[in-house]
Amino acid sequence: MSSPSIDSEPGSGSRFSGIAVGFGLLLIAIAVLGYLASTFGLPFGMHQAASWAIGIAGLALILPSFIPFKGLQDYAGGMFLIVLAVIGIAGTMNLNFKTTTGVGPGMMPRATGFIIVALGLILVINALFKRGQGLDRWSIRGIIFVLGSALLFGWTIRPLGLIVAGPLAVVVSAFADRETKGIEVVIFSVVITFLCILLFSYGLKLPIPIWPTQMPYIPGVDTIKF
Repeated sequence: MSSPSIDSEPGSGSRFSGIAVGFGLLLIAIAVLGYLASTFGLPFGMHQAASWAIGIAGLALILPSFIPFKGLQDYAGGMFLIVLAVIGIAGTMNLNFKTTTGVGPGMMPRATGFIIVALGLILVINALFKRGQGLDRWSIRGIIFVLGSALLFGWTIRPLGLIVAGPLAVVVSAFADRETKGIEVVIFSVVITFLCILLFSYGLKLPIPIWPTQMPYIPGVDTIKF
């Protein structure tokens, strides 16, 4: 799927088109209005995480028209990581960072979010000084399966536990690459799930369910408990 927002050749310093800038301004306006509305209790308010993410996405579309980034691919990747991390950080602000007995439920997601923000900033800064590839095409297949696997993991982690949700998310995300080999995906999904169980459940002692307890929620269908 061709991207309409780039107006120079890949590999050169480039900027987003006027359409993208206009869309970016629109996103920022929506984010500000949504944030203010939620603050004052108006009916069209939105969650802080959504407001911050939409605002940063709008800013990401505007910046290349004022700052001469040399590698738009690195820039876009970095800003995408930052947007995802901000959603995670802002969405877990109501969780305790620490408890009287140790690590709180908000520590790991927020710490991971800040690490991802740092990695995203490294990519953005790298795009300022190092000439890289521009953006010419979007891989809709990658977007669907990678983001879809994240949504699937969030939907299944509580009822099915990490033992099922982990491998399932890895297998689905693997479909983003046509050259992925099935046996490699199966081995990787088992290994990474085992390491996550050791780290989060036994190492950090986070209350993450391991074993299945019930079927995932489906509207209009009675929940089956195991």
